[in-house]
Amino acid sequence: MNIKKILLCTAFAATCAAPAFAADTFLNGTQHTWGDLHPHAAPVAPSQTVTTPASPYRYDAPPQTMGDWTGLYGGLVLGGGFGSSNKIVASGAEAGSFDTDGVMGGIELGYNYQYQNYVLGVEGDFTFNSLSGSSTCPVDATATCETDNQWSASLRPRLGYVYGNFLPYATVGLAMADVRAQRYTSGALALDHHNVQFGFIGGGGLEYMFAPHLSAKAEYLYEQFPDATMPAADGIATFKVPFNASVLRVGVNYKFPVK
Repeated sequence: MNIKKILLCTAFAATCAAPAFAADTFLNGTQHTWGDLHPHAAPVAPSQTVTTPASPYRYDAPPQTMGDWTGLYGGLVLGGGFGSSNKIVASGAEAGSFDTDGVMGGIELGYNYQYQNYVLGVEGDFTFNSLSGSSTCPVDATATCETDNQWSASLRPRLGYVYGNFLPYATVGLAMADVRAQRYTSGALALDHHNVQFGFIGGGGLEYMFAPHLSAKAEYLYEQFPDATMPAADGIATFKVPFNASVLRVGVNYKFPVK
């Protein structure tokens, strides 16, 4: 009986002490940890936010592109040119170098193949020109000698490097031009001959793809031709007409869909 009373008293005391201990952990609305109540207990580390240090290397995403440059394309070109010419007779007398200039416009057709960022292609063009210039003729100072270039064509490989939608490129190849020499005496046409000359052409440009199948470009080309040899007025003697031109032009191309 005494043991039973002792056990009942012990259980009753423990039941009453539990709420009291729980209440002691909140004093004035503040929660206390086990370490606050027991100074010798191991402290609990406060929660920390783990941050990853920033990388010293910055990654730049490649520029977005409108599409691949591979394929057949065609378009229109428009621009102007300036250069020089001369008339040199058999005796060695010459008119002296004179300037030529004018406008031009025409068509072009080409094909590109893109491998990674490199573009290799071939391009041909044909333009109608109004390049012309004149000077006093050698020997006869009363006459005027004139050089005209009414059309030209070229066939050129191109090599470029793609960055985003831009394609800077270099080009070199074969040029062909109609070189025409005229002589005017007292304002009347006294001599008119022309030769088709083959020469060198080279330059470079920048093309921009502004839609999946459309691009615009600006380019510079230099044309150099050998002297054109033409018959003089008597039909026996000959004279030479050198001709070269620098061309600045813009163009718009359409790339045909690849099926």
